[in-house]
Amino acid sequence: METYYRGTQDDSKMYDWDGNMMGYGGQADVQPGWYVPMKRRRPCARYDLGRLIVTRLTSMVFGSERFPELRMEGDPDAQDYVRALCEASRLPTRMIEARNLGGAVGTSCLSFCFKEGVPRIEVHNAKHCTVLSWIDEDEKIVKAVLKAYTYPRQVFDPESKKLRTVNYYYARYWDTQREIIWEPIPQRVADTQQWQNYPHKTVDHGFGFCPFYWIQNLPDSQSLDGESDYEGL
Repeated sequence: METYYRGTQDDSKMYDWDGNMMGYGGQADVQPGWYVPMKRRRPCARYDLGRLIVTRLTSMVFGSERFPELRMEGDPDAQDYVRALCEASRLPTRMIEARNLGGAVGTSCLSFCFKEGVPRIEVHNAKHCTVLSWIDEDEKIVKAVLKAYTYPRQVFDPESKKLRTVNYYYARYWDTQREIIWEPIPQRVADTQQWQNYPHKTVDHGFGFCPFYWIQNLPDSQSLDGESDYEGL
């Protein structure tokens, strides 16, 4: 679903709309003189309807002069404090990002922390996050969660004296007591049981709850993820 939001759903297609092979590469999977099926052709003019639907709905919720006002009835000092936290953490911007991503894939994930005394809110892609345990699964209240994904990096090989591509893992963990973030983990270490001992930083946040939120876009009690804005389109 995310590819339709980002407009990359046709990036793997090797042929243009006229059936001509695009760019340069290996041997064509459809030989010259043969008909190229329409499903393998990349449209000449793409219409990103998925992105249009998502951003339009987001603007209706968090657009200009539409962001919810934060109030603390009967406690002006607390209200000023909450609004200052909102401004310092750039909450409106982060909520727009979370709403867009959640509308595209069906689930929004957010976390918060204090870094050098400044509140920080981060948006995470649900496809990278695995909830390990719940406090309340029905209400989607997280107890422990792991975020992990692989990505390539160019590293210098002292033997060949050339750059080579090595896969690394990003890993980060939250629970009700602490947050752990690992240094980039090489594939050779990630494939073993010792990856948890790789250099990392642990912070006891002291919140008493897990500062990670799993929010379904359109509720679906039969699934961990919710539905996207353009489900079934």
